[in-house]
Amino acid sequence: MDSTTNSNDGTILGGSFDSGKLDLAYKALDGGSLITVPDNDSLDLTEFSFSTWVKVDSLNSSNMPIIWKG
Repeated sequence: MDSTTNSNDGTILGGSFDSGKLDLAYKALDGGSLITVPDNDSLDLTEFSFSTWVKVDSLNSSNMPIIWKG
């Protein structure tokens, strides 16, 4: 959910929203869970900050990016 006026809300593919420490949290399922955000001119940034808290129950050797644009 985008907290700005840009309405760049994401779509959940696997997983769900759950209660978090401060507000909502995204609870991913094992493998293949993600949130997609459609491309928008407001996302063509040259600089930005990103902050997250991640709780991991276990790790594996696969690629597990937290954020990417492509």
